[in-house]
Amino acid sequence: LVPCGLQRVVVKQVSSPLDVSFTFKEGHGAPLHVGSSGKLLLTMMDDHVLEIILKNLELVRLGPNTITDKKILTKELDMIRKQGYAISFGETQAGTAGGSAPITNYLCPAVLCLLGPEFRFKPADYLDELIKCADRISKKILKISRQKKVRK
Repeated sequence: LVPCGLQRVVVKQVSSPLDVSFTFKEGHGAPLHVGSSGKLLLTMMDDHVLEIILKNLELVRLGPNTITDKKILTKELDMIRKQGYAISFGETQAGTAGGSAPITNYLCPAVLCLLGPEFRFKPADYLDELIKCADRISKKILKISRQKKVRK
């Protein structure tokens, strides 16, 4: 997922093979303050950009646990920034869970996100592997960008 204005947008998604799953289609957008991916994207922005976004972002409720208070959101963003990943439950829709890790070295903030039905999916169980995958992607992006610079 990447930011686009005041929203986060799904760039690529892989669907679960299980009958009961939760996915966002490619191109789907949602407000930046909602879910693990949106909140993590906010923490990846510099303070000046974040301040502008928070001034203009309407904290609409999508799920039962959507944060709609800017002071509470700011505290959560501070915590996410310190821990380096984000987890959410029921922020985009009731019964959903998500976990996100940062992808670095890309031209804009980007995150890798796992999401699914809360009754079966526990983001903390997959957090180490999610972070390792995001790190591998980040290193691959850096390697490719270095190769392009050498060719020029």
